[in-house]
Amino acid sequence: MTDFLLLHGMSVAAWEWERVIPALQADGRVGKVVAPDFPGRGDGGGRKFGDIRLAEYAATAIAALREHDLRDVLLVGHSGGGVTMQAVAAAEPERVRRLVFLCAAIPRNGHSLLDWQPGPQRLVSRLTLWLLRANSRGIVPNKRLARWAMGSDLQPADCADLLRRLVSEPPCLIKDAITWDAGQTAVPATYIRTTSDRVIRPKEQTRMAHSVADIDLIDLPTGHAYPTVYPDRLVEILLGYA
Repeated sequence: MTDFLLLHGMSVAAWEWERVIPALQADGRVGKVVAPDFPGRGDGGGRKFGDIRLAEYAATAIAALREHDLRDVLLVGHSGGGVTMQAVAAAEPERVRRLVFLCAAIPRNGHSLLDWQPGPQRLVSRLTLWLLRANSRGIVPNKRLARWAMGSDLQPADCADLLRRLVSEPPCLIKDAITWDAGQTAVPATYIRTTSDRVIRPKEQTRMAHSVADIDLIDLPTGHAYPTVYPDRLVEILLGYA
């Protein structure tokens, strides 16, 4: 039996997998399907957003693997959910069979997501986070921008539901560096590239995907949120590894 650990993206929570989970569970080859919430959903859990660290994201995923005793795991990360995947696999290599990055952000070992940006752009990004008071407010989603970037190929009702449920994100997701034991991450990997994506452009997806050794690329002709909102093709791909 194949178990699944599903890691959600930036400014959303485990609910983004609510259509994926039952579709996976309906297949007899699938065991447990677990989707944890990362720290800081909504109001920061009573803490300042700036006090939350990226290491806590990895710890949340590792705890889910252990608490539910997941085995033969397909570790799937959507968007920002890809940031900690290699660190999680390195911490529990005997549990994780394959990494599946779904239009995911992938930092380089020892670096942050911001480090992918050229120096001047990175400085502008850090200044913007400071001006927006991200340490106290989190990275607040702009609903108009999100509609354009995430909802371009969604049905109106589904787009409205997605926008209604967006939450602020702790800035650590893009600011904190993350490190893992590269010798413990020698597991097969797949990158699902969404070729109509306006959040992480296909060119950037390709660049980050190629930072992972021997990764397979699968293209979906969709936008960023489409695969989890209308998951038939995504589930088909995932079950191909079950």
